[in-house]
Amino acid sequence: MRSSILAALLCAVVTLGAQNETVANKEVTREALIIEAGKEKMLGRLDKAKELYKQLLKEYPNNELAAYELARILMVQNQPEEAIIWANKAAAVNPSNVWYAILKADAQQAMGQYKDAAGVYEQLTRQYPTQSNYFYKWAFYLVKANELNPALRVYDDLERRIGMNETLVRLKHGLYHAQGDDKKAARELQRLADAHPNNIDYKHNLAEFYTEIGEKEQARATYRKILSLDPNDAKANLALAGGDVNKQNDAQYLSSLRQSFESRDVSIEVKLGKIEPLLNKYLSSGDPGLGKELLQLSEILEQLYPKEAKPFAISASILNKQGKKAEALEKARIALNIDDTDFAQWETLFLGLETLGDMPALLKACENALDVFPNKPEVYAYAATAELAMHNLSNAQDLINQALPISAKFPVVRQHLLSLLAMVQTQQNNPSGADQNFAEALKLNANSATTLAWQSLSFSLRPTGAAQALQLAQKALQTEPQSRLAIYALARAQFRNSNLAEAKNKIESLLPSANPLYLEQYGDVLFKSGDTAGAVQQWGLAVTKGSVSSSLKKKFNEKQLHE
Repeated sequence: MRSSILAALLCAVVTLGAQNETVANKEVTREALIIEAGKEKMLGRLDKAKELYKQLLKEYPNNELAAYELARILMVQNQPEEAIIWANKAAAVNPSNVWYAILKADAQQAMGQYKDAAGVYEQLTRQYPTQSNYFYKWAFYLVKANELNPALRVYDDLERRIGMNETLVRLKHGLYHAQGDDKKAARELQRLADAHPNNIDYKHNLAEFYTEIGEKEQARATYRKILSLDPNDAKANLALAGGDVNKQNDAQYLSSLRQSFESRDVSIEVKLGKIEPLLNKYLSSGDPGLGKELLQLSEILEQLYPKEAKPFAISASILNKQGKKAEALEKARIALNIDDTDFAQWETLFLGLETLGDMPALLKACENALDVFPNKPEVYAYAATAELAMHNLSNAQDLINQALPISAKFPVVRQHLLSLLAMVQTQQNNPSGADQNFAEALKLNANSATTLAWQSLSFSLRPTGAAQALQLAQKALQTEPQSRLAIYALARAQFRNSNLAEAKNKIESLLPSANPLYLEQYGDVLFKSGDTAGAVQQWGLAVTKGSVSSSLKKKFNEKQLHE
């Protein structure tokens, strides 16, 4: 009997030992899998790590670490739908671990489930009411879910807990502004300014917001408060300079801005905001006094901000309007060297070169512009104009043919292209083709001064077209009295009709630009008027100005008119 009991006890001990050994082996296996999976993850072999974590979870379904790490890998691999399953699993095993909850919210955000993500952070604020970052996240996801009023209530709750601060005020201000409640939005900025009475930046924020929403008087009152603290504050002085621009002379208003413009304390954006509305007004009206003041301010900005394109671009526009083409050209070049993405400056450059008659430079500028704007039909039109002037007719025609298919939505440019094509055909002795394209161009706008002027020049080149050339040029000039092309076309037509005194008068009005085309035409008129010496002098000037005329040198050398 005693031997039987001993045998039973021995058997039990052996069995228990075997069981303990089995448990220990399983623990070793689990730890080995965790280590191996972590190593694969660190080495960037995420698919292998994912397989190991899934194997681990198959054998140990409640392993929270494996579930969490698997969810993180799935998020990296942009698989939030599966990641949230494992994040939930980890959170179910250990609800107190905040990282599991945060990962779950991240996955919900990735799937656009913003309200659910907000719910996660709402729960975290209850568990950890002193963690303000959880309140910010809760409100953030409510905003993403377009729940603005609940988000505002979260911010109010947080403010009661931690007090007012700049971050909270700005967030509430932004939400009220987004809701269109600018009164409450302004109130938030006012609260911040009142809480820090000596902080000028907060008052500037309030004044700028009042300006943005059209509350000019409240903005001005706030700027006056700023000046009571700092009489030399450049931004406030600029804002109050000259009073209301609508109640005084524009030039006087701009003159009052000079001192503030010279200060570096005011951003270039604020300064540009002051002059750009009046720049547009000047470009429409041509008021000399306004142009003078605008140019002085833009030149101040050029000196202060030599790496900014906009001041040079503004100067170019003003100088171009003032008729100072060469100076405008130089400003436009500087602006483009700083920023070649402003097409308006390319057009200023093109117009300047065309007015000066520098066709090789115009063609080169167009080639450079096409690198930046390959689909702008206007560039092709200017390039074709240069090639036409240099008598490269096939090149001009190729450029026009490339541009026409992309010009359908730009009727003014399309009309110009058709007119240029007609001029090419005129010089190719194809008058019927030219007339067909002029007819197509005039369908787009029967009163286009540019098309009528080109058509007049076309008839001036035809043996029997003098009378019609004169009629078309007169109509073009009536439509646009300041058009240089129309004036030139009329001078050519008058020349063809032997109205030499009138032709001389017209072409003389164009001579200040020193365009070699106009100088050559002036010489032609002088020669026919009997002034051979004067004609040769003008032809010589045209040569020195880089004329591309095929007959000019022959005229100059032989002292004879060749048409």
